[in-house]
Amino acid sequence: MNIVIIGAGALGVYYGARWQESGQNVQFLVRERRARQIAEEGLYVTSPHGNYLFHEIDYTENVEDIEHPDLILLSVKGHHLEGTLP
Repeated sequence: MNIVIIGAGALGVYYGARWQESGQNVQFLVRERRARQIAEEGLYVTSPHGNYLFHEIDYTENVEDIEHPDLILLSVKGHHLEGTLP
């Protein structure tokens, strides 16, 4: 399954990690600043249900890089919705 997560905050990263951990293809659509953070620091989840460190992170800043998603998770704060939806 190809899953796209719009927003790589706490919830987006958590669900993305769990889906990736289960073998799904996960791609994050992020803003420029978050892309820099991911490139420099990576992504990881610390949870009572088990920690997860991403070994490979598929992310993009460009919506045109997304191909054939089966599922899209919109995970942005309410005040970012207006700029995200177009």
